[in-house]
Amino acid sequence: NYIYFGIYGVNGNNIYRLDPQNGIYELFFNSNVLEDGFGLTYDGQYVWAIKQIGFSEPARAIQLDSNGNQINEIILPDHYMSGIAFDDNDFWVATYFPNPGTIYKINQNGEVISQISTPDEQPWDISMGDASLWVADYWSNVIYEIDKNDGTTLNSYTSVGVNPSGVV
Repeated sequence: NYIYFGIYGVNGNNIYRLDPQNGIYELFFNSNVLEDGFGLTYDGQYVWAIKQIGFSEPARAIQLDSNGNQINEIILPDHYMSGIAFDDNDFWVATYFPNPGTIYKINQNGEVISQISTPDEQPWDISMGDASLWVADYWSNVIYEIDKNDGTTLNSYTSVGVNPSGVV
């Protein structure tokens, strides 16, 4: 019923809720464990976000309740991660550095199930399609639809602006 979004930068710990029926958005929560909205997904009950730790530790996928409190976390396979998409009981997560990026399918314990190369340099966000993944590539200014089994590009669309950073 709602679209949830975060901010990268100032007020990055705020998660907003947009009602698409009337276009009104409100602050859903302010989280003391989240610094930037690098990526968000919804598992049917909770919001998950990417949290980067320091400059070299692996990033975390953190599960947040409706008050912004951390319920759970998954240690991710790399540090520079920004995209996350829920897929039944698993997740797809994207790393954007070093170039080219990599997309991992992980389970709820953070174990890598599979990994695929990205079609370009810097996947900033990913989203589930019916049978594919959608990737917003920040540097190439392209939105890609890729096969989630092998990363083959199915479709690509030039962004209307530079640095696309979200896709759903």
